[in-house]
Amino acid sequence: MSEARSLAAIAPTGLDVRPPSPSLRTTIAGAGIVGVAVLLTWLLVLAEVSGPAIDTQWPIFAAAAVLMFVGERTPAAWIRFGPIGIVTPLWFFSFGMLLIGSPSATVGLAAIAATLHALRRDIESSDMVVRVASTVLSLSAAGLAAVGIGHNPSLGSIEAVDTAWAGLIAVAGFLIVSLNAFTAAIWISARRRSRFSSLLRHGLAARVTAEGALLSLAPIWVAGLVLNPVLAPLLAITTILVFRATRQALEQSHEALHDQLTGLLNRQSFLAQVDEAVSSRRRHGSSLVLIMDLNGFKDINDRLGHQTGDALLIAFADRLELARPTDAEVARLGGDEFAVLIRNHGDDP
Repeated sequence: MSEARSLAAIAPTGLDVRPPSPSLRTTIAGAGIVGVAVLLTWLLVLAEVSGPAIDTQWPIFAAAAVLMFVGERTPAAWIRFGPIGIVTPLWFFSFGMLLIGSPSATVGLAAIAATLHALRRDIESSDMVVRVASTVLSLSAAGLAAVGIGHNPSLGSIEAVDTAWAGLIAVAGFLIVSLNAFTAAIWISARRRSRFSSLLRHGLAARVTAEGALLSLAPIWVAGLVLNPVLAPLLAITTILVFRATRQALEQSHEALHDQLTGLLNRQSFLAQVDEAVSSRRRHGSSLVLIMDLNGFKDINDRLGHQTGDALLIAFADRLELARPTDAEVARLGGDEFAVLIRNHGDDP
């Protein structure tokens, strides 16, 4: 009954939900991501300085950087897909900049753009640091691949788009998508005590769809502009259509499995998790399901209005997320009814 007592103790006495102080696990995860990002950046700068000079196409490079900054400050240009993260135009523009210019300069400008995005969202300082570090980490790894392959950003003709350039696109794109999903899963797992493997699996699938679509457009733009700049309007229309279709598909997929008000799992998704836990009980042990509601919630709705009632539901959902045990799933079943699935609970009542 220890889990039940701990969850019962989190009923909010007010609507103020303060984030918990960083745990050792969170600190280690954040420090690890930042440390790897710094190391990869140092290696990238060292490799670029010691190698042959890179002839950056500065006019296109600068235009892409300005558009990247604008996109990071414009919420309408973001793709949201649940708790694992947000995909922004940063990856489209930075990948294009990587293909036509200095990888080190690309990483530096992308770090500034990621900071602008974090300030626009007004997120916590720790989340901001990890967001920027994750961006730097993945782009630095892609930049090291570019330097290692020895790509030439001076694409004077379509013939310059050779097999090595195509290989760079594949390798760099894979590194960006996989490392972004990996670092996001590490950080969210540490922050929310969620299952890392589940976050990585779902996050990677979502990022392949969202980031993969944006990354695939960048080399098309580069090659198209090299072939004929007149193609720019056609490329712009294609980019907008792909972006809107990708965002709509991801948002619909997320909404089908989550409660729109609280962001928790909905009834259908929670029951699927329960079925999975029951089917795997021989391998992973028994699980526990807790069902709870909010006493007096109807009176709050009647006296203070539905807006206050919704705020209370969101606050209670946040408390559940912060207090849930490791490998647990939290859902809103409907109205003021919530549920928690605690895996690997054992046989003790």
